Amino acid sequence: MFTDIPQVVYVTKMDKVCSDVQMDPTIMFHNEAVCEAVNKTSNVMGIPRGHIYPIINYESETTLDANFDILLLQALKQTASFADDFIDDVIGSFKAPSRWHCSIS
Repeated sequence: MFTDIPQVVYVTKMDKVCSDVQMDPTIMFHNEAVCEAVNKTSNVMGIPRGHIYPIINYESETTLDANFDILLLQALKQTASFADDFIDDVIGSFKAPSRWHCSIS
């Protein structure tokens, strides 16, 4: 019934793809290796690049880092936005029964 459910992919461990990202996560979207990984994921899975989110996992870190967190939080925020838009579209596609409509003559 619902064929247009938006799909997203979280590509994890991007710090393993490029060690520079581990030192400075703010370069994530400007890094050639990361862009190549996103492109490859898009091609393999058939999902638009805008629906693929590269993120870094906490593995050995003992403290939180806002630069790592923001990547994941942005991805989650966009995923929630996709879901909200989809629900709005689904609700909007249902027609109210004709008895709910009143016409004024």
